[in-house]
Amino acid sequence: MQVLIGQGAFGVVQRATMKGSNKKVAIKQYDKAKLCQDAIRIESLRQEIYTMAKLDHVGIMHFYDAIDSGNKISIVVEYINGNNLYQYIRKRPGSRVIDENEVRRIFRPIVEAVSYMHS
Repeated sequence: MQVLIGQGAFGVVQRATMKGSNKKVAIKQYDKAKLCQDAIRIESLRQEIYTMAKLDHVGIMHFYDAIDSGNKISIVVEYINGNNLYQYIRKRPGSRVIDENEVRRIFRPIVEAVSYMHS
């Protein structure tokens, strides 16, 4: 069963479960008819797939597959449940100020993942 978790101008993102392993995944499905109207977006999608397929780091969601099914292109990646940083800050009580130690805890893995991608 797939559950819609996001929507954009070119497609949708759905949560699904992989058969056999029961791992939760996110499937980014792009409508090829809409993509074909934007050559820059097509190239950007190709680059996204190429880059994600090469990455293997604990701080970067795992890429499983890219599937061209005629009218759609689907990218299957690891599903990561939780809030984004903006939502996390908004939910904080009071002033929404984050102390320095917590900032380190949040940003260290981000910086390590970005460093990995650039290496």
